[in-house]
Amino acid sequence: SRMEFEENLEVFFFFGIIHCKLAAILVGAFGLLSIVGLAGAGVAFFEWWRHETAIDVIALIGFSIFLIGGVAAHSTLLYALQNTRVRLVVPFIVFHCFMIAVNSITALIAVGEIVSDQSSVVDDSDRVARIVLIALPLASAVEVIMLIVVFRARWYLRLRARHLRNGRPPRVNHVTRYGFSLSAVLGRTKHNEDSSATTATTPAGAHAAPASAGARVAPAPENLPLEELAPAPAVEAPRRKVIAIRVATPPELRGNAMPQGTIRPFE
Repeated sequence: SRMEFEENLEVFFFFGIIHCKLAAILVGAFGLLSIVGLAGAGVAFFEWWRHETAIDVIALIGFSIFLIGGVAAHSTLLYALQNTRVRLVVPFIVFHCFMIAVNSITALIAVGEIVSDQSSVVDDSDRVARIVLIALPLASAVEVIMLIVVFRARWYLRLRARHLRNGRPPRVNHVTRYGFSLSAVLGRTKHNEDSSATTATTPAGAHAAPASAGARVAPAPENLPLEELAPAPAVEAPRRKVIAIRVATPPELRGNAMPQGTIRPFE
């Protein structure tokens, strides 16, 4: 989308009343409370004494995964909305898509349970299957509405992040007249080996080439003469010769302690 970003655009509102960011925050808070409440109710009302230990362990693992995954997904959603992090919305979407798939499979199992029971007596399994068949589609419908709200908020966050990124000053790697990048000096990029050769062959009045492909040349001031804009020739510094002379140490200076008094000249 190439439109100008504004916080109060009409496309960011649901029914022209509530902003999609606020709606997503309400969805995240509602989902977080729902996850904690459903996990606690499941652990409290599950009939642990009627099943074997293996089934109890499996049920406990399922409740734990549901609680930890739900809390993490909704917490990251709230954090993403407050800090404009588009990628942190993905765990919420993945979690609820997974829950919709699980609800669909469970509802199909409940339909099979009701259809396979041909007796006229309604037992406990039939009651549970009917409750599941009514509750899970409603839960899936609520989750679909939550996903619609979050997808709209994700689109808003993407546009807002792009607007903030474009509003900041661009990252420019200034290039000096000798043809090497400042970022190369700082160790962020590798120095171009051919920079010296390029500087030596650059004609007068032309700018120096960037040291790396991602570097950008800083614009030169307009009031400078052409002689100052031209790159200076590379001058090799003269080498200095160092001569080491070994002299015998006099007896007065041998040892760690300095002698007292006047030192006689060494003969």
